[in-house]
Amino acid sequence: MHDLGLFSEREIKIGGVKVAPRRVLQALYEPHVKLAGEKDVVALHVKCVGRKDDRPAEVILEMSDYYDDETQFSAMERTTGWSASKGSTHTTTF
Repeated sequence: MHDLGLFSEREIKIGGVKVAPRRVLQALYEPHVKLAGEKDVVALHVKCVGRKDDRPAEVILEMSDYYDDETQFSAMERTTGWSASKGSTHTTTF
C-alpha cells in the first residue's frame, strides 16, 4: 500500500478534484475497522526460520493483547505505533 502511494498526503487530481490518497484510504478504511462500543483483541503469531552457527534455527513469537477498560485504549492502539511512539519519548539522547 505504501509503494502504491496510498499513505501520501500529497494531493493528486482525480476527475478535476484534488485529493490526498491517505485521506481517501482513511475514509474508505475507517468505517470497517472502527467498531463503536466494541472491545478488540490482537493475536500475533510469528515464525522465524533461518540458520544460527551454520545450523537450522527456528523461533516462534506469540503475543495477545486486549482492550483496556481502565485506559480505554484498544488492543490495536496498545500494540502498534502508539506504544512505539510512547517508548521513543523514553529513549536516551546523545
